[in-house]
Amino acid sequence: MPVEIAALIERLYDQTHIVIRAFRFREGLEPKAHPADFDDSDWVVDEQFHRSRGSGNCYGWFRATVVIPERVSGFPIAGSAATLLANIDDYGEIWVNGEMRSPVQGFNVDQRARLADAVQPGDRFQIAI
Repeated sequence: MPVEIAALIERLYDQTHIVIRAFRFREGLEPKAHPADFDDSDWVVDEQFHRSRGSGNCYGWFRATVVIPERVSGFPIAGSAATLLANIDDYGEIWVNGEMRSPVQGFNVDQRARLADAVQPGDRFQIAI
């Protein structure tokens, strides 16, 4: 049985990256949701965060927690650098643990934000975009 190319690519990507599959989402810029201890527990869980959000100006916050595993693709990653890769159309900011790490240039350009220079298994990063 042939494997769909998209499914195969997703499986390969999942083996070599830590993939965020869902974000908590809320429309609107206020209140600012970048502090690491911000309570987003009543926000909607969005597993389709890659879809378009209407037309014209649409602002909102996406939040997720990333926990560093012991291994990625079978390799221990203790001491490795960790970088978040995002692609946001038009304007945005990437916040990590309440600290602004990267303004987003938009225009569907991949944007990177350093999580840490040397992670350890179990390290947690609160991401707000």
